[in-house]
Amino acid sequence: MNLPSDNPFESPSIVEEAPDPAVIDEEPTHPMSVLVFVSWCLFILMAAVHFGVCYVQRDVLNGILFCMTGVVGFILIIPTRGTMALGTLYALSMSVSCATFAATLAKGPQTIALLCYVLAYAIIAIILGYIEYQERLKTHG
Repeated sequence: MNLPSDNPFESPSIVEEAPDPAVIDEEPTHPMSVLVFVSWCLFILMAAVHFGVCYVQRDVLNGILFCMTGVVGFILIIPTRGTMALGTLYALSMSVSCATFAATLAKGPQTIALLCYVLAYAIIAIILGYIEYQERLKTHG
């Protein structure tokens, strides 16, 4: 039972107590796991690489890829199921398109550079796919 108080501004039925600071978990409002942060950093790194190639070679295609990769990377700041799916599908499609381009048109050192793109985008797709798999396990099992 709560004892009545002399304070006129205190509700007689509810007495609030300050929570124990040792019990409070300090979590951000948008929890971002380490893997989401790593995939975000890889997206921004790939956007920077596309920008570098665009700037040095004056290549319009890499300029477009810089914009698209940067936008998808910044969308991952708020990790939801939809943004994870978008990031995974984008990374997977970029990996396949870079591999196709490397296999059909590239020659010499350009092939090695494109295979580095394939590897980086495949790593991003694997990380995001693993995160989606873990989220699915949390909700269904």
